Amino acid sequence: MKMNSNFKRKEIAMSQVRSYDSRPKRLVIETLKDLSSEFVTAEELYTELLNRGRRVGMTTVYRNLNRLVDKGLVVKVVSANNKGTRFRYIAESDSPSPYGKLECSECGEVQKLSCEELDKLVSHIEANHNFTVSRPSTIFYGLCEDCEEHNPAEETVQTAEAAGDFADTEQAERN
Repeated sequence: MKMNSNFKRKEIAMSQVRSYDSRPKRLVIETLKDLSSEFVTAEELYTELLNRGRRVGMTTVYRNLNRLVDKGLVVKVVSANNKGTRFRYIAESDSPSPYGKLECSECGEVQKLSCEELDKLVSHIEANHNFTVSRPSTIFYGLCEDCEEHNPAEETVQTAEAAGDFADTEQAERN
């Protein structure tokens, strides 16, 4: 009988550890909620916590972000060009964007994407290319307005080069 009692106590203790609501966790959530209109890196969140006079370790920030992602309270966007992983708190009333995100390939800024016009493109892809689009995890890459203003010629050159590469590839395939 005593063995069952010890086992039960350990089981209860473990369930409390799993759902433990620590002060650092509350600080991370509170700060993410305040910043919920934007995507932030773990480093930016850490800096914001320090600016608010909150002493939380970087490891604690990463651990809590990953737990919040696992619980579905935070969206995680991994940058394609090593600009850093970004996170955003999702309010209970905030429905996920049906088309994911827009990411600036220059500065790494991430924006929610809501555009009904994309239904036509997605319908075309799904109907004509036998491919199902994962809408919430779709990320469109390009330049944000600020970066476009600072690098307009550079993007045009890159786009022209890419188009040339594509045309060369298409021509080679035809031959």
